[in-house]
Amino acid sequence: MNILEILQKEKKYQDIVTAIKEAEEHNNIYIGNCCINISKMIAALTFNETNNYVIYVCSDTFEASKAYEIFVDLLGTDLVSFFPVEEFISNDIVASSSEFKLARMLTISNIIKQKPQIIVTNTDGILKNVMSTKMLTDSILTYNVGQQIEINQITEDLIIRGYKKTAITTDLGTFSVRGSIVDIYPINADEPIRINFFDNEIETIKKINLETQLSSEKVKSVSVFPLYDIYYKKQDIPEIEKRILKKYPNDKKTLNIVDNLKEYKSLEQLYLYLPQIDENYQNILSFINQPVCFFENYNDLKTYEKKRQDEIYNYFLELKYPLDKQFFKSLDTIITLSYKNIYTCPFLSSLNDIYINKIFDVKTANVTEYNNNLKIMFDDIEANPEKTYLITHLDETKLDYIEELLETKELHYYIYEDHNTIKKGKINVAVSTNAYGFIDYDLNFEVITPNEYAPSKISKNTKYQRYYKQTTKIYNKDELTPGDYVVHQDYGIGIYLGIKTIELRDLKKDYLSLQYKDESKVNIPIENIYLLEKYIGSKNQTPKLNDLNSKEWIKKRNKIREKVNDVAQKLIKVQAEREALKGFVYKKDSLDQMEFEKEFGFTETKDQLQAIEDVKKDMEGPRPVDRLICGDVGFGKTEVAIRATFKAVDNGKQVIYLAPTTVLTRQHYFTFKERLEKHGIRVELMNRFVDKKKQNQVIEGLKKGYVDVVIGTHRLLSSDITYNNLGLLIIDEEQRFGVTHKEKIKQMKSLVDVLTLTATPIPRTLQMSLSGLKDLSLIETPPVNRLPVQTFVLETNESVIREAINREISRHGQVFYLLNRINELDGIVVKIQELVPKAKVGMIHGRMKKEEIEEYLVDFLDRKFDVLICTTIIETGIDIPNANTLIVEKADILGLAQLYQIRGRVGRSDRIAYAYFMYEKGKILTVEAEKRLETIKEFTALGSGYKIAMRDLAIRGAGDILGNEQSGYIDAIGMDLYMKLLSDEINEAKGIVKEEGNPRKFNIDISRHISPEYVSDDEIRIEIHQSINKIKSRDQIKALVNEYTDRYGKLSDDILLYMEEKYLEFLLKSRGVESFKEVNENVSFTFDEETSKKLVTSKFDFMLNHEFDCLKFEFVNDKVVVKYKNSQLNKNYIYLFTKFLEQINV
Repeated sequence: MNILEILQKEKKYQDIVTAIKEAEEHNNIYIGNCCINISKMIAALTFNETNNYVIYVCSDTFEASKAYEIFVDLLGTDLVSFFPVEEFISNDIVASSSEFKLARMLTISNIIKQKPQIIVTNTDGILKNVMSTKMLTDSILTYNVGQQIEINQITEDLIIRGYKKTAITTDLGTFSVRGSIVDIYPINADEPIRINFFDNEIETIKKINLETQLSSEKVKSVSVFPLYDIYYKKQDIPEIEKRILKKYPNDKKTLNIVDNLKEYKSLEQLYLYLPQIDENYQNILSFINQPVCFFENYNDLKTYEKKRQDEIYNYFLELKYPLDKQFFKSLDTIITLSYKNIYTCPFLSSLNDIYINKIFDVKTANVTEYNNNLKIMFDDIEANPEKTYLITHLDETKLDYIEELLETKELHYYIYEDHNTIKKGKINVAVSTNAYGFIDYDLNFEVITPNEYAPSKISKNTKYQRYYKQTTKIYNKDELTPGDYVVHQDYGIGIYLGIKTIELRDLKKDYLSLQYKDESKVNIPIENIYLLEKYIGSKNQTPKLNDLNSKEWIKKRNKIREKVNDVAQKLIKVQAEREALKGFVYKKDSLDQMEFEKEFGFTETKDQLQAIEDVKKDMEGPRPVDRLICGDVGFGKTEVAIRATFKAVDNGKQVIYLAPTTVLTRQHYFTFKERLEKHGIRVELMNRFVDKKKQNQVIEGLKKGYVDVVIGTHRLLSSDITYNNLGLLIIDEEQRFGVTHKEKIKQMKSLVDVLTLTATPIPRTLQMSLSGLKDLSLIETPPVNRLPVQTFVLETNESVIREAINREISRHGQVFYLLNRINELDGIVVKIQELVPKAKVGMIHGRMKKEEIEEYLVDFLDRKFDVLICTTIIETGIDIPNANTLIVEKADILGLAQLYQIRGRVGRSDRIAYAYFMYEKGKILTVEAEKRLETIKEFTALGSGYKIAMRDLAIRGAGDILGNEQSGYIDAIGMDLYMKLLSDEINEAKGIVKEEGNPRKFNIDISRHISPEYVSDDEIRIEIHQSINKIKSRDQIKALVNEYTDRYGKLSDDILLYMEEKYLEFLLKSRGVESFKEVNENVSFTFDEETSKKLVTSKFDFMLNHEFDCLKFEFVNDKVVVKYKNSQLNKNYIYLFTKFLEQINV
């Protein structure tokens, strides 16, 4: 069902659209009593009718993002553009997230292409200036097959348009150069492109598969849009510099801007200097052909503009800069640039200063927000029997549930088939992906959608896809970079220095150079990289380097192997005990269970569905359930627990949900109560905030069996609480309970089924090792309706702090303000109260009592505070969906994993969240700190950042499960080697024989070198070496040659020979060869006795092939010897030997 088709048939909406279409230039039309959804639908109808640009203006980026989602639903992604502009103050920001910049550039690209769109923007967006049409057009690069251009010129063209040079082109706005190949990921393209050169001529242009990095479809030309809406040519820089220095004081800030201008750095900071960069700049509206502007609630826009003007004025006053009023135009001036203006604000009085040419009154209103209370919704419908209702859902399954409820209520309904089948004065139901609710009093018609009756359960999984498609593929999370600590199985912990090429007897070979104690060095052949692991310990401290001249490492490794054996034996013993136990066998899912699960309005992730299936399978099996569910906060662990709870109660069992803090118990209580109580399941809460009388009632209910589910803290472990028929114990973050509580939990575990939830990640390597200790389900996929956090990196800036807090409070949200220095927190409280006097401020840190921290958090959850000043105590276990702005001072002192975890505290709802990472003014950041902050800014996509950050946090999970003593051993030899030893010991104890490869070594002396001229990036060179060392077939060689030729250019003869030699090594091992010799001109290899017998007794006609005439066959000591006289002293005999050995099949 398409909601626009229904409105299109109604005369009053036809009249409005016709009036807009026929209105004269600069006419102003007011549509009164226009609810926000109808406002957008009229704009969409206008666009469909006129096929010209419609600009839809909201007050701020939050409202604009919601409007963008609605327009995408109404019209589809291709017809809607997003032009969000951050608050002016962000011009002072060093680095910001790329999604908004990308959205703006895609919008500009559509305007240049003259592709009519609905453009959704905010107040700052409609007031934004852009470069002149000529400059914007000049900023677009076009490359054609057959075009003459130097690669250096392409590199320069891309850099001055904001593109970043990288080793592999995986992100939007990056490019890479390898020999005669240039890869570019244009921001206006769906995939990267690869340009192949022959000399200075473009020979081919192909699209690249992002996953495989291989080229695919050929194209004749490609356009590349700039990354920023600021562009200037190198030859113009001297004039631009003169204009800037003439306009602004020659202070440190201005001189820094000029330096950045010359180097094409921090282009996003240059907006303020647009009049000096392009003297013919224009407002965005002047750039668009005959735009029809819709202003949603013009009064809010004016209020927002006033705040913006104050902010700009204060900013210029602080800098002592002259204010360019021509550049910062007002809304009143801007609306004169529009072709026609439509106002849909509630009150005509807010348009006092605007002459209105035509007025309409649509008599519409917003639908009541039922917030999952379907009873009230059905009561309202029952009370209005004359009204026409249209109830929709996104999918048929969920709509079936609504239909069943209507039948239960004996409310007759009709299935909607098309707009002609709507039954007037009746209830109609339909599946619709683009309906939004409204009431039309003229038509006595009401549309109710999941946005109104289940608002938190709508999955918006495709709306922002085009702006967030640059999720970085992580090729290897353990990739080595010089300076990393590594563990070599034989030499111990050292520092990786990089690739070193050593030349001996005209042969070049690549080695991994490692440094040990006293700066002693060792070079490892790259083919032995499997002996090397990146060092990962459980603490942020620097590991001790081993001494190459000492046996200390070998002793330590052997000692830990013994200790690991104890862990392995324990795991096997626990597994045997678990296998022997018999548990309660639950029935298969009942109809009630299926109905209950239908109510879940979110789209489950793949991992979440797997975890649910795992738990149910456990419950229906004969063994007691003992499963660990692992996943970040908000990734859907609670829903797994809720479904297990329903299943337990459905089978007559009681359920305990145990959480370490009152804050968590409170949150889970409300969630469980909302989901379960409508199904007749009684849910109660037990923590220190529950009064004594109520606690006694709950205890009585648990004893007699009329309380089904109890959620609480360690109070539930008290001896005065008994259960009627306890079946399932759910433990949230078990490691956060004290020793005595853990003992009590251990006793309870032996009697009932157990489900443990944790947000502390468990490494996948540990998953296999723990298979005996407990079952494990990992939820690593982020939920589909999360929006990436808009991340900014900047010097500490009070104007930004004030603006960020004010903006969050104005949208009824809350702020985390983090500084990991307890002694400085009181000063921060004073500072915030001075900057934002209206803000209510609370504070928590690790030196406060646990009860005190919990009380503050509960108050923050209840919105008694606007701003919570805190330390990294908020890193884990807190889920406050209403807090969507995070400000971190001295962010440079925090580790990467901490930064990710902390940023994860915001962005937990469908709102756009903001994170500001600040460092001290004037502080020179260390290279490591700068890299960390740059990385956190770049990884806005949820999944990728999660995986990287989890790596070093994973050790905590290992320590929690294996015990503190084992954490110490992990520190001593590194995580990966520890896991390898543990896995080996478990397999040995179980009698699993490790398959040994062929130990024979064949020394064939050739160059094993990947030239930096061929591939400059060390990580890729290592990857190429690793791939070559895995060659086991002719097809593999062909595949690698095709891939590398495509990605990096033509392969040298040396690399081709390297591949062939590795294949020869494999053939020598797999065809029964026991030795290989190369002495001067003579090369020979000898088959072992067993293979020789087969060769002698078999007929090998291929030996008669003239191709092998140069080979001499001898039979020495019952063994076949193959000899070759290499008179030319080159290595081409390798090709002959591989061809020969390929024919042998014994």
